[in-house]
Amino acid sequence: MSNPKDYWQDKTNSGHRFSSTEYFKKKALECTHVLEEFGAEGKIIDLGCGAGELLQHLTPIANISKGVDYSASMIESAKKLLDGIDIELEVANVFEILPQSDFPTWTTTGALNQYLNPSEITRVIEIFAKNEKASGFYLFDCVDPIRYLTLNMGSYYSTQLEPAPSGPGAKARSFIRGMLPCARLAAFKLSGNKWIKWKDQGMGIAYTPYFWFETCKKFNLKVSFISSKYYEYRYHVIIRKSSDN
Repeated sequence: MSNPKDYWQDKTNSGHRFSSTEYFKKKALECTHVLEEFGAEGKIIDLGCGAGELLQHLTPIANISKGVDYSASMIESAKKLLDGIDIELEVANVFEILPQSDFPTWTTTGALNQYLNPSEITRVIEIFAKNEKASGFYLFDCVDPIRYLTLNMGSYYSTQLEPAPSGPGAKARSFIRGMLPCARLAAFKLSGNKWIKWKDQGMGIAYTPYFWFETCKKFNLKVSFISSKYYEYRYHVIIRKSSDN
């Protein structure tokens, strides 16, 4: 992005899809299960921890020892929310702290994987590859641009059936509305891009799984993918060192 730091600098809310305690508890359990499934080791540093809404429920059940964010207002909110929870919180630049980090496991949830541009996130992955202490990098809730583009604008869940459009005008509008996402998807796929930058700054950048695959291959890293349970257009990326690293 041009300057995501400006966008988040004064924010005090991480902008999650839902804000209920039940939602964050479910997300925390999902993240913990992924960490356990892929054998996460030792202390964990969370990169782009935001206001700590997820960490409030994740820290007690996972070994999260430190959370960092470049937004001072976010860290201030996190300190209030996580008061009494054993975790270190710091305003920090990931490019400055990660090369010397001694944390074996790194996590980020819709932060670095959504608000760093391709060259920046590639640089973070390179730092991970070169850091001898790091063994696993978990990027939760990456936006899949292809799945996102297939969603109709304004789509929502409803338990009631909607009436079919009646009249030529209504049917034409319904047809056009359905075709627009298809046209955008076709344009994206034909362009050969591996990522897309949304106009809405809050959405950041969406990377295809192939972007992570190619980037990890460049640094001789293993990568796995798991679909998100609570976002129909998001997925998790798990990066680990190969035996040659």
